Amino acid sequence: MKNIETRKVAQFKGHDAGIYAISLGQKPETFFTAGGDKVVAEWNTKSGKGETFSIKLNQTIYSLSHLTLINRLIIGTANGGIHWVDLTLKKELFLKTLHQNGVFDLKPFNHQKKIVASSADGSFSVWDTQSAELLYHIKLKEQKIRSINFNLDESLLLACGSSGYIYVFETSSFKEIGCFKAHELAANIAIFHPKKRVIISGGRDAYLRIWNLDNNFEMVGEIPAHNFAIYQIAVDQTNSYFATASRDKTIKIWDLNSLDLLKRIERIPDGGHVNSVNNLMWHPYENQLISISDDRSIIIWEIIQN
Repeated sequence: MKNIETRKVAQFKGHDAGIYAISLGQKPETFFTAGGDKVVAEWNTKSGKGETFSIKLNQTIYSLSHLTLINRLIIGTANGGIHWVDLTLKKELFLKTLHQNGVFDLKPFNHQKKIVASSADGSFSVWDTQSAELLYHIKLKEQKIRSINFNLDESLLLACGSSGYIYVFETSSFKEIGCFKAHELAANIAIFHPKKRVIISGGRDAYLRIWNLDNNFEMVGEIPAHNFAIYQIAVDQTNSYFATASRDKTIKIWDLNSLDLLKRIERIPDGGHVNSVNNLMWHPYENQLISISDDRSIIIWEIIQN
């Protein structure tokens, strides 16, 4: 088993409400965050300070995706709006109001030419990122679609439902090719393992579960991972670790190969969050883990292997 430690590199405090969304920034060392205060802010991992950039909307922001190749920021809000902002021109290009409820997740694919949005109205939509043309709108038998994720070649999409089901779609025509009950309560997050033919899912029931892609999504493992709901699973840049974020205020670091728990990050003694950890991102600049929380703070963590 690997032996790791974590070091708190920086903590940012500038938002006036819980933070839900995170995405890459305009520079290699920056990132965006947004949340309940309806503000998009940009932060610098190198300087440990905020950038001058900000956007103010009139709705809580649940999701962000910076399309770095065309320098556009896509913003999903609580009322179902999807905003297209050109960061070079510093203006909003489009506002799409297809969804009837919050846009929980935004994921680009096909070299950032398309983007998928999942919504609390039980559907997901696929858009052209240049024209904002709607390409597909898929309604599922769900109250909410919590998150979406692609496999490495982007041929498959996972959609996590509030009933506990996970749906699998092929992405050439967005035809459903599989569906399985993953959690007793909501399935909040699911990812494709980057090295193995399995899916890792996390739910409101606080379990991590492992599903075999080659055997009709048979469950091949489960871990009682947290005390309360798991909100995010994020894999590091080296495919060595994955991290989980939870409503129980903790972050956990796991070995991606063995699935062994390596480190629990909490308020004491690590200086972690005092409220729910809502989202995570491994930043590619120095492969640091960034966590955002209901406590209105952003923390950057360095993972040190002993």
